[in-house]
Amino acid sequence: MRAATIIIGILDAVVAIAVTAVIVKYSDPAFFGLDTFLIWAVPILALVTAVPAIMFAAKSQRPKSALALALLFPAGFGALLAGVFIYFTYFL
Repeated sequence: MRAATIIIGILDAVVAIAVTAVIVKYSDPAFFGLDTFLIWAVPILALVTAVPAIMFAAKSQRPKSALALALLFPAGFGALLAGVFIYFTYFL
């Protein structure tokens, strides 16, 4: 479980960096500040979930909590994306 947690945590961090880089490169002023929000939200989500998961797994402390934190980044990112779609579909 330790190796899987470290791998998932590293993949979470890589995905966060890639998503932020894509948002920065292809940002469009027509999205009313959504790009700025995502540039801040995605790295903060990774710092809150992936980094502690990697640290817990590397120290062999709380393996179940570390795995839960590592899996929380994809779930949080999906919820963030769903919230953005709902906002742009129904409220804008």
